[in-house]
Formats: sequence, structure tokens, C-alpha cells
Amino acid sequence: MVSLTAFLPFTSPGGESPDDTGDSCLAEVNGLVGWPLQEARQWLRTQARDIDISLNPADVPATWSPLVISAQSDCDSEATLELGTRVPNLIGFTLQQASDELTQIGLPTPGFQPSDAAPGWKVVNQNPGEDALVPYDTSVDFDVMAPVTSLPETSPPSTPQTLKPTPSRSQQPRVVVPSLTGLDRAKAKKELAAVGLVLRLDPDSPRAGKVVTQDPSEDSMVARATKVTVWLEALEDNPNPGNASAELSLEGGAALAGLLLILLLVWSLIRRRRTRKKRARQSRPHTFAIHCVPHPDLTPGVEIHRSRSVSSPDIRVETYADPGRQELRKVLP
Repeated sequence: MVSLTAFLPFTSPGGESPDDTGDSCLAEVNGLVGWPLQEARQWLRTQARDIDISLNPADVPATWSPLVISAQSDCDSEATLELGTRVPNLIGFTLQQASDELTQIGLPTPGFQPSDAAPGWKVVNQNPGEDALVPYDTSVDFDVMAPVTSLPETSPPSTPQTLKPTPSRSQQPRVVVPSLTGLDRAKAKKELAAVGLVLRLDPDSPRAGKVVTQDPSEDSMVARATKVTVWLEALEDNPNPGNASAELSLEGGAALAGLLLILLLVWSLIRRRRTRKKRARQSRPHTFAIHCVPHPDLTPGVEIHRSRSVSSPDIRVETYADPGRQELRKVLP
């Protein structure tokens, strides 16, 4: 595979053939900026098999994923590669998370931070910014802010001997100004109080309405207890509130009257129907019928007769049915 690679055509970072020389070679070497170290080495060796490649720093752990931040070469015998890395986006990370992230890619942890900064404070700004190519000894500075939900720690009263000088405004914790546009005065005041800021109404602003402008603007970094001045836009008044309420009451009254009229008509129809049925029952003629219901006797009579003949005496049994009884019933139709 190694011998085959030497004969394959190769396209340089600038898109030119490796056979070009002079200014073309310099442009190609400059095009290595931002390349991973392994790919930059491979490309240089396609230009000269025995080229001597120097690294600065000379020993970089592979876990840091080193990148070329500058390159010099005569495209013949030697080349020097300055190594570094890209700065990650740390905004939104906690102070502890940001420090760990920088350590993993080989950058030093930030130096100066507020004396009361806690590991849970959030990063709100950084320098250099995201994706910047920097050497490994570059320090990334960033501003941190205490979480909004955290409460200030209370300390016991200080005696005159333990009093400390009050920190300047630049050393006090800074917070982000929230957006107040569209909020009324009460909600805007509540939003500012949640981050430790104070609402101030412009003297020439209406007393009620929605916030249309604010100073400082949203997303600005300011110290706690800073006053945020707002301007309110007055709400449009209802031109005829009395007429609107009168129309609403008239419409409601008309609907109620219509409902009562419908209920009255339904009740009238029900009463009329009941009256008709009652009259029909009263006017119907009463006719009677007589039905005869026979009840037969289930135990008929029996007579035993003895013959008077001496020559042929016998006994004769005779039965006869009882007519039973009859029942007359008067039946209504």
C-alpha cells in the first residue's frame, strides 16, 4: 500500500498539482492551516518522500486532536508545522464544565474569575470565540454569571475588625437584562426582580400600557441592582363602552325572551293534548255485555241397581252428569 500511494495522483489543499513550484508551493503549504496533523504529514510526504517535518510543540497527545495553525516548507527537504486546536463554544456551560472542556483539548483553564464565583456559575461570554484556531498555550477568558435561581448567601454580621472593602462595580456579579417588550408594567417589574434588577419608568411615559423600549437593551450584561428604564405605550380606550354594554344586555335579554316564549308554546301544546284525551274519555258511551260462564261438575252422580230376576241376578251401575252451575258476568267493553 505504501509503494502504491507514491504513484497515485494527489490533489493539494489549494486544488493544484503537487508538481507546481514557487508561489504555488507556498500557497499549497498555507492551505494546510486547519488540517489534522496526520493528513498534513501525509500530504507533505507526497511532495518529498524524505522531507524532515518539525512540530511545535514537539510532543502532543493524540487525545488532543492536534490541528495545523501555521505551516512553513520549501516543499523539498524540510517543513515546520505549528500545532494547536479549535476553541469550543463554552457559552451556557458551568464554570466547572468549561474548565474540564478546555483541559480535555489541551488549553489552560481560565485565570482571573470573580472571587465569589462558584463552579455552578454559567459562562455568558468568551474570548477567543468559537472555532478560533489557537496555539496550545492560549488562555481562553470568559465571563460567568450566577444562576438566576440562586439566592445570595447570607453571612454573619461583620465586626469592625473583619470589615472588607466593598468590591467595585466591575467586580460585582453581572446579570443579563431580559426582554421586556410587550409586557405590562407589573410583569416587567417581576421579570427584572427575578434577576436582581430594578424597574424605572420614564418620567414622560404613560403610567399604563405595554413596554415598547427599554434601556439597557435586552441581553446586555449589567451589575445587579441596575435600574432599567422603560417606556410604555398607552392602550387604546374603548370609544363607547356604555353602548357596548347596552348592546350586550339587549342581546342577552332578547335571547332570554325567545327561550321563554319557546318554553311557553311547548307547555301550551302539552296541556292541549292532555285536555283532548280527557274529554275523549268522558264523552265515550258506556255499553255492557252479559257473559254466561259455565262451571261443569267434575264429580258426576252414580246409581247402583240390583236386578230382581232370580234366574240371572246382576248389579248395574248408572252414572249421570250433574248440570253444574252457571255464572252470569257483566263485562264492560
